[in-house]
Amino acid sequence: EIAGPLGLDIHFGLVPDQLPHTARISYDAGFRARFPAPDGGTGRSGAGGGGADLSDRVWNNPSPFPSDAGVWSESRRRYAVIPSLGAYASARGLARLQGILAADAV
Repeated sequence: EIAGPLGLDIHFGLVPDQLPHTARISYDAGFRARFPAPDGGTGRSGAGGGGADLSDRVWNNPSPFPSDAGVWSESRRRYAVIPSLGAYASARGLARLQGILAADAV
């Protein structure tokens, strides 16, 4: 509704010919130390009522930073049309969208 009529290079999910234009997500050496998942990256925080509070269970189901960053770059995830997870944009497309939204020009 927005990207198409405005000619923005923004997509939910990719088609195979767009894949070479996307970056592979990876963590640098110190990332896990700076942003540790409260459950250690297992996604099992509070499973079985182990005393963890509700917010801990919500924020770690699944873990926001899986131990293998490659899961974010899997082709099946990139092709899926999941707006909360699979938005892909060029820098120019994203900047144009932000400018349009800031100017309330839609």
